[in-house]
Amino acid sequence: MADDAYDTKPLVKFIVQCLCGIILISTGTKINTFESEFLNYSLTVLWVVAVMNSINMLDNMDGVSSITTIAICMFSVVFSAQNNLATQPLTLIIIAVVGTLCGFLAYNWHPSKVFMGDSGSQFLGIFLAFCGIEFCWNTPVIDKNNFPIIYPINNLILVALVFIMPLTDTAIVVINRIAKGSSPFIGGKDHTTHNLFYYGISEKKIAIMFFIINIIGGYLALTLINQSNFSLQRSLLFAIYPLFLFLFLLYLTRRKRHA
Repeated sequence: MADDAYDTKPLVKFIVQCLCGIILISTGTKINTFESEFLNYSLTVLWVVAVMNSINMLDNMDGVSSITTIAICMFSVVFSAQNNLATQPLTLIIIAVVGTLCGFLAYNWHPSKVFMGDSGSQFLGIFLAFCGIEFCWNTPVIDKNNFPIIYPINNLILVALVFIMPLTDTAIVVINRIAKGSSPFIGGKDHTTHNLFYYGISEKKIAIMFFIINIIGGYLALTLINQSNFSLQRSLLFAIYPLFLFLFLLYLTRRKRHA
């Protein structure tokens, strides 16, 4: 709220985002990918900062951030239902957030009457970062001996699939801005949404496109989780989808920039 009211400096926002990660760690929510707790703590803070900024940066066009968040939450709800966790408090909270976003989306859909602002995007960012830790980073896979294990590459692929649009958009923006010699922390009209709009795609269709792409990513993630026999080779096949989409959208943005 302070950032919306007083337009706080990027450093202040970054410090607060780091504090959010530390709060999650202090309450027992952290990434458990590595044996080293220092690495787990560092990755948790980095993840929280990345997602909070991704959702904030994605809030640049009517309905996009809201509908993308709904898609990620839907993955979390389906995952909970498949693991008999549908009545757990966390699942009910996620469902409540989805209901709230649907009500908000009715007024945030193009042409929007209300905007999310940092008050909404920063909250949704930390909320999705928490969901990502619970349902992606710390989700075990079943090996050939029916033993649950945390496999870093597999979990990284899960994260890339479930958070495909926020992470892809942020990565492309950062790459393009660094390539132009400008700061990644200063806003601009160079997001994936803007470039798609420059190609003649309407704002409504862009929002729907983001939703569909994220739904497909969530479906592939659930398929990966439900593999009866885990193998690294099979898991890497699922990485083709986010990698191809990232390279394709990066090509579009650079093609438009040099046109």
